[in-house]
Formats: sequence, structure tokens, C-alpha cells
Amino acid sequence: MNQKKKGFTLIELLAVLVILAFILLATVPAVSGILSRNKQRLYREQVNLIIKTSKDWALQNSSMVPSDEQDPPYYLSLEELANEGLIESSNLKDPRTEQDMHGCVRISYEKNQYSYEFLEKDCSEFTDSLLPVIHIQGGDNQKVEINTPYTLPSVTATSASGESLAVTGPVIKTNGQTVTEIKTNQLRQVYTLTYSTTDTSTGYQRNYTMTLTVVDTISPVITVLGSNQSQTIEVTKGSTFVTPTATVTDNSGDSIQATTSGSVNTSKTGTYTITYLATDNSKNDTALILTVKVV
Repeated sequence: MNQKKKGFTLIELLAVLVILAFILLATVPAVSGILSRNKQRLYREQVNLIIKTSKDWALQNSSMVPSDEQDPPYYLSLEELANEGLIESSNLKDPRTEQDMHGCVRISYEKNQYSYEFLEKDCSEFTDSLLPVIHIQGGDNQKVEINTPYTLPSVTATSASGESLAVTGPVIKTNGQTVTEIKTNQLRQVYTLTYSTTDTSTGYQRNYTMTLTVVDTISPVITVLGSNQSQTIEVTKGSTFVTPTATVTDNSGDSIQATTSGSVNTSKTGTYTITYLATDNSKNDTALILTVKVV
């Protein structure tokens, strides 16, 4: 009589263990990857929360954040957010490590809007908030009309503590070359003017560069019959009428011709108009209307 086989043989047990090992090797990395991605997601959510509360803080402390592109950034610590009750310090844990979260929010003002950036460093590691500040009257992106004398702007500098500092410069450059003067006779010529200051108490130095562009925003001037204003004249019925010639002057110095439209029929009484139009190379245009009454 055959006996039923009980349990597993050693070879069968080894085979099962090998299979389980392969399953474990295939499963652990996948699970680990899922956990890692989940921690990264939670970290991004934590950073987004910090950025949101930083914006709330900035609204409540508007006098402390930069209001001009020439102002240095403000570095907001997580401790400041917690101290003002905007975020629970107990919630400031890094989901990736389960340790206390360390970092700093840099608040800067660029292109007429605020920028908030979370940095994984303590605020004490950033020194640009200690740099002197240079203020240029008129801003850092200025324009000057073509063929118009340019007067250098008023420039002041202060230390991080608010003390007045001396300013040197400007170093003027155009087309990659250093020049000694600004000429405004070339349309769209771009100059950079760099000013410098040093806070002798800290040794920190700052350079600040503004841009100056030569532009033409002024319309040409049309002159007809000695006047650059629209006017009305009278001619006698049946007489000969010749459209008066217009002269055009423009601040660019370019030669510009005026176009005319309209006509006058001196055989018939009435009111007629002749329109003069002139446009310069910067697309600035002007019109003058000559009204002719045939009587």
C-alpha cells in the first residue's frame, strides 16, 4: 500500500525560497520608488504652503519687503513665519527625512512683480541683504530722444543700515566698448551706465547698471504757407489754385516728404480740404489740414 507524501522535500523548499526571493527583489524597488515619490510630493506641498504663508506675511509687512528692482531681496526665515502664527512650527517637518525643515524664502521684486523662492539654506547664509543699495533717479531702464542732450541722473547709495555712501561712476559702454560720452544722434543706440559704491564698515561692494536707449517718439512737423497748424484760406471762384507745397522737419534729422490728398475745384463755390500726412522712420506721424473756401 502506497503511503501519501507529507510536507515538502528539501529541494521543493529551496525552490519556493528562490521564487520568494525573486518576488521580493522585484517588489522592494517598486515599493521604495512609490514611497520616495510620495515623500517628494509631500515635500512640494510643504514648500507650496510655505510660499503661500510667505505671501500672507509680505502683505502684513509691506514696509520690509523690496518695492523697487534696485532694492535687495528680503530673506524670510521659517522661524519668522512660525513666530507670527502663520504656520505651526510643529508642521515644519521635512517629509523626506522626518527631521525639522530648514530653509529660507527669498522675496524679490523684478519686472514689476514679486517673486518668492524657497531655498534649502538658512537665511544667515545669504549676504546680498547686507549689500549697499544704489538708487538711480528715473529707474534702471531709461530712454532719451534722438538728437537731444542727455543729463546724467541723480544717483544715491545707502548701506544696509541706512547710512549714505559715496557713489563712483558711471562707466559708460555701448556696443561692447567703453566710451566717455553719450551721443544721441543714432536711433536705437543702447548705452549701459554702471555705478559703484562700497560700504567701508562691512567691506561689501555693489555695482549697479542702468540701460539708456536712444528713441524717437516725437512726430514730424509739417509746415504749409508758413504755419504748422491746420488753417483755412479763401480763393476766388474761377481763379487758378495750386496746392501749396509742404515742408517737413523731424527731430531725427531725416529727410521726410509729406503726402497730400484732396483737391479744389475753383469753378464751383464751396469748401474743400487738402490733407497733408508725414511719417518718420519710427512710425510717428502727423497730419495737417488745409481748408480751402472757394468764394
